[in-house]
Amino acid sequence: MKNLGNEEILYPRERVYVEGPKGEPPTTLVQRSITGRLKPGDRPIPPTGFSPLIAVAGWPGDTFTMKYDLSYLYKFKELGKYTVYIEVFDRLSEKPNAKSDNDNWLRSPVATFELTAPTR
Repeated sequence: MKNLGNEEILYPRERVYVEGPKGEPPTTLVQRSITGRLKPGDRPIPPTGFSPLIAVAGWPGDTFTMKYDLSYLYKFKELGKYTVYIEVFDRLSEKPNAKSDNDNWLRSPVATFELTAPTR
């Protein structure tokens, strides 16, 4: 992530999405809580208020990298090619007249990866 704005920003709210050979893989409770897509009987994970210290994009022009353990969000069962992208809540250009919160999310470019069988 690179801060292209003209003021310091904190690491934003984000949500990660994966698509695989058969669509979106089964999600974990963590992913369903983050994205608000709970299943009947799910109890949402309450927010802790914790924000990692490294979660600052910093001043204009600063960059930083966050790594995600996708197995924390998805249950990968199928071998094959997958795509992943992240949506970031853009608080700096938040639209005051937005019809929904979804109008304030920015989508990243798509990255690809492949799950293969382990070799000996």
